[in-house]
Amino acid sequence: GINSDVSEMDYVSLLTISSSTRNETVQTLLDLTKNEIERIKTVPVTDQELEDAKAYIIGSVPLGLTSTSQIAETLLTLQRYNLPVDFLDRREQAIRAVSKDDVSRVAARLLIPEKATTILVGQPKLSEKPRLVDRLSNVE
Repeated sequence: GINSDVSEMDYVSLLTISSSTRNETVQTLLDLTKNEIERIKTVPVTDQELEDAKAYIIGSVPLGLTSTSQIAETLLTLQRYNLPVDFLDRREQAIRAVSKDDVSRVAARLLIPEKATTILVGQPKLSEKPRLVDRLSNVE
């Protein structure tokens, strides 16, 4: 599996890509991830990719509000970051307004492999040092 997330904190913002695979396929996973990052940086998203991403992000909000604890967590997050009561409505409008140019601009600014750190857990079988980044941490 593979997923990505953006985390906003007081002193840092993080883009994380997390994945899982067998030790024997770690190199392939790293190569595929690197290629996808380069593709995102160099090839504009299609209209369909952009619309699918918007629909997914907008549609995930109601799914995250299906229990009292999830609603309370969302309200606490809004309060912690001093966001207005209508933030979720504004957020949806802002997401709908994102253009293909916006995606390209942000990808060029954020997807910088030289500033990334790769952390591998387990005993990965690597044919070489990961080409995704220069720094590598291996946790066993």
